Amino acid sequence: MKKDMHAAFEYYHQGAKLGNPASLAKCGWFFENGYVVDKDIDEAIGLYQLAAKKNEPSAIEALKRLENNQNSEETP
Repeated sequence: MKKDMHAAFEYYHQGAKLGNPASLAKCGWFFENGYVVDKDIDEAIGLYQLAAKKNEPSAIEALKRLENNQNSEETP
């Protein structure tokens, strides 16, 4: 399974390098969750933002989710 996840990330990473919005969003998911790459929320947000600029629905939803999580953590 882990090998499959590495292959999936490589596949999406290649697409992201070409600017594919769905691939950018998938790479964001890998960084957000720390699957086969080190967890990096800032990297995830950057990838989601690039994808959202291309109207990728999953990236737009991910940004909203992360924003809501951040706001709830800041509220005492």
